[in-house]
Amino acid sequence: MIYIENHLSFFTVKALNSSLVQLIQEFNKYFSSSLIAEFDLMRYRENPIPFILGFILKENSTNSVKEDLLYNQFCDELLNGAWKDFIIRRPVFARLVITIIKTWSQNISEFLNRLVLDLDEINIKFNKGEQAGKISNLETFLSDRHNGGRTVMRATFESGLQLIYKPRSLKIDKAWETFLSNLKIKGIDIGVHTPVLIDKGDYGWVEAIDNISLKDPKDAQTFYFRSGMLLCLAYILGSNDLHEENVIAYGANPAIIDLETIIKAEVKPFDYDEGKNHIIINDISYRFWTKSVINTMLLPVWLPVNQQLLRDYGGLTPSDNVFTTAKSSYNCPHYQGKIANVKDYTDKVEEGFKYAYEFFLYNRKEILEDKSFFEVFKNCEFRLLARNSQVYGDILQHICSPSFLYDGAKFSSGVEGLCSAFLRHATLKRLPLLLYNGKSGLGLFFSALFYKTHIEKYRKLAKGCFQDFLAMINKDSLRGTLRHLSLGYASGICGCIHSLILSSHFLESPEIKNAAFEMASMITEESIEKDEVLDVISGACGSILTMLYCMEEFSDKSFIEIAKKCGEHLLKKRIIFKDKKLWPAHFATQPLAGFGHGSSGYAYALLKLYPKTSKKDFMEAAIIALSYENELYSIKNLNWPDFRKHSEKKNDVQFMGGWCSGAPGIGLSRLFGLDCLDNEQIRKDINNAIDFSINCPISYDMPDHICCGICSRIELLLEAGNRLNKPKLIEEAIHLSSIIIRRAKEKGHYTFSGDTSGAVFSPGLFSGTAGVGYTLLRLLDYKNIPSVLMPV
Repeated sequence: MIYIENHLSFFTVKALNSSLVQLIQEFNKYFSSSLIAEFDLMRYRENPIPFILGFILKENSTNSVKEDLLYNQFCDELLNGAWKDFIIRRPVFARLVITIIKTWSQNISEFLNRLVLDLDEINIKFNKGEQAGKISNLETFLSDRHNGGRTVMRATFESGLQLIYKPRSLKIDKAWETFLSNLKIKGIDIGVHTPVLIDKGDYGWVEAIDNISLKDPKDAQTFYFRSGMLLCLAYILGSNDLHEENVIAYGANPAIIDLETIIKAEVKPFDYDEGKNHIIINDISYRFWTKSVINTMLLPVWLPVNQQLLRDYGGLTPSDNVFTTAKSSYNCPHYQGKIANVKDYTDKVEEGFKYAYEFFLYNRKEILEDKSFFEVFKNCEFRLLARNSQVYGDILQHICSPSFLYDGAKFSSGVEGLCSAFLRHATLKRLPLLLYNGKSGLGLFFSALFYKTHIEKYRKLAKGCFQDFLAMINKDSLRGTLRHLSLGYASGICGCIHSLILSSHFLESPEIKNAAFEMASMITEESIEKDEVLDVISGACGSILTMLYCMEEFSDKSFIEIAKKCGEHLLKKRIIFKDKKLWPAHFATQPLAGFGHGSSGYAYALLKLYPKTSKKDFMEAAIIALSYENELYSIKNLNWPDFRKHSEKKNDVQFMGGWCSGAPGIGLSRLFGLDCLDNEQIRKDINNAIDFSINCPISYDMPDHICCGICSRIELLLEAGNRLNKPKLIEEAIHLSSIIIRRAKEKGHYTFSGDTSGAVFSPGLFSGTAGVGYTLLRLLDYKNIPSVLMPV
């Protein structure tokens, strides 16, 4: 800090305060969740009942005042000594805070020292020789951190001069300017704005480029024509990171503000295999991403933020392809505050691309023979993106969550998520009991495989998967493990029961069937009352379906009573949303559509329960749920939306295409429920789901599994073809299966969520290889091998 003290005179008071505020905002970004968690503990200790029931109690002014007083008390306690205890209990928190302060101060100090050394040159180069004056504002943390936490900074001086400080060599930037000038001499002016700069070797100073307005609205045509030429040039150079944050619309000229990936090196993928990758490289979907203009990221590119969300990062499209104000989209041209959206100028982009393409095609031989043409980039160090930078951001956010800040070992293990793609061997852990990704799912697959092949080893493998269940049933001391499972189908005890029953038929095993009966008898009214998840996958809704199946299988009406209790439990747990009684989702801002977690799952279970109980409340609740779900249908997307929330992207709407959420699961629920409810809307829903399953494009890394992958679409088409007597749909199902089989042969593995490289083997029924195998077995014999996605 001694250097900063020596140079404080370069700052105005406002600039100093602003820099400190930015540091505090950086702390807030990573550590606010820990303080919120601590405050919640205080709220609970002070008044536990309102804290626990706060989400159903109406807010009033008295409660609000009490909360404010409590928060002020919390802050006072931190300032008067509690802060020390807070840090002692969270050593990782303390270390990270110190690290951020240390790197921030070092980098500010380094910036100031370099500014002092270069100030005369800066005044001459950027300010017509006049004094820049004091720094009136300093924006830090403007880029990802590199080399000891260094980031790009933007300094505004009293004279009005705005300057970008980059803590890296600007050799690439100078080479880019020369390269564009050489192109202009050759006969083509790309029209890309290049800023004035000073390269100091290890760092540099760059003219600040602002998103200035067009002088005339017609200039938007010029901007997008030039953008088309830039797109062509980026395609030729292999640029792959020209997303919205790296492009600025400088009037009628596009400008690139980060050139570190303007030329991309060709590298082998993590899962490269000499024997198969020549086939993969020729795959259409692979070339679509890595060998086309899409990979430049200038055009609209929808990429996953996480497993729940997609967003558009395109360098020429407005932020999230939604916003229409100039303030939010610096990469787009604007006139008088109104954005000139690229969708209205696609012809100009195409014209510009064609013009540049024809120029390079005509001059190709001359350019390639002129070795000096690309010599300008010699010895430039370009950055290789081994992963999408969002991956690193997500991991940083994850490991700074409260639970990781108590233990250094746990914190370090969180970072090791980056190692998964590079490890040849990983520590194995025991599979859970569950149908979704555990032993009962694998047991069901091996049982069905034995049924079709009569190969003895598969029967032994199946029975091996069920050994734990048999042991637990026969020992009272182990039954507690089963009782602690949730009520749900895919991720609860009922899925295990269903697997045991189906497998007992495939294996002709009375012992396994008896175990299923014993497990089904363990579901009690008390366990139902404790259920808070409610949905098909993990809650009472899934239990209804399995209990109905058990009633038919064991001819025991007591299971109907259990199912009825589950139904009544669901009715009690509904909330009012837009004048409709629906079921809440703890990970969403509103009731969900879909089968696994949403309305179609609840509706289907209650529809199936109604004929067995004649309780009209069940039918009425189901109809309300179906009505709500159909209001959400998107004609544009041929699908129903998924409202599951994400902490950083609260306003995005996404669409999934699987059994748990999306058209396939909803279609299956309508199809299997036709014996309970059949009308024009139900048939329309089925047709919509079928249309989606046939027409939704298959990308290179789209998962194969049955939960939310391609196999869920196969299941819908197979069942619809059989139940509606439409053989062409069965042909479509077979066609989809041939695609995933061919793709797996080319890649050397099937594709599953979370790891598309195949580096991690995923055996599960709903999320992995066993489910793909089970689906393929059903294509061979769907009349005798029932769908695992629809338990009754």
